[in-house]
Amino acid sequence: MNNFKWERSFFKYMSESDTIVSPDTKRKDRIPPGQYEDARMPILHYREVPKFDPEKWRFGIWGEVEREFEQLIRIYDENSSVEDRVRDTGILTPERARELCAVGVVARASGLNVDCRIHHPFPPYDRLNVNVPVLISGDVHARAWVRVEEVRESIRLVREVLRTLPDGKIRVGLGGVLPDRSGFAAVEGWRGEIITWVQAGPRGEINRCMVRDPSSVNWLGLEQCIHGNIVPDFPLCNKSFNASYSGHDL
Repeated sequence: MNNFKWERSFFKYMSESDTIVSPDTKRKDRIPPGQYEDARMPILHYREVPKFDPEKWRFGIWGEVEREFEQLIRIYDENSSVEDRVRDTGILTPERARELCAVGVVARASGLNVDCRIHHPFPPYDRLNVNVPVLISGDVHARAWVRVEEVRESIRLVREVLRTLPDGKIRVGLGGVLPDRSGFAAVEGWRGEIITWVQAGPRGEINRCMVRDPSSVNWLGLEQCIHGNIVPDFPLCNKSFNASYSGHDL
């Protein structure tokens, strides 16, 4: 253990040199937590790394993300043991999904073509052509595969948005809030439809607010889809719904 080698790099962006360089590693306050300075103290090295390239991040990185994602999907899709567990497990029928007003990936895996980006388009989706994957089997595999297709579509949409991104300000002021007014909005979150209603008071302050997150609806579907399944299938059903326990969908 006394002869081990350990390399750790600390980087700092230096705008004047356009390089990333480590700070001075000889200072005693650079001793990592849990270590002490003696003969066994690891030597902290430094090295330069390439300058951050915003254009590469905007466009090039998505090819890498796509390649790695598709590798994961091949593992999932070609594993017969996984397929045996997810097919025909935790079925939420289209009729029951419609009855419960399911939203998001749960609804689209059960044959319901519901998506606020299509039915109530908001910027930037009012100028984009969004492809919404819809399956009808309603099982764990369907919910997983709808999510797979959504990731693929998201990568395509990110590329399209970056390609057509206009010049101009990235932040503007909200302006004053009119008193005694109310507003309603429905947007598509990654779990599904998020509904928000806000009412302003006499001084323009928030007087009332109501938020309905998608999990509050989809939990009811999870309760219905577990009937007739074995106990070890419950974690699969639960995670295929991927609902939030605390409503952090916003």
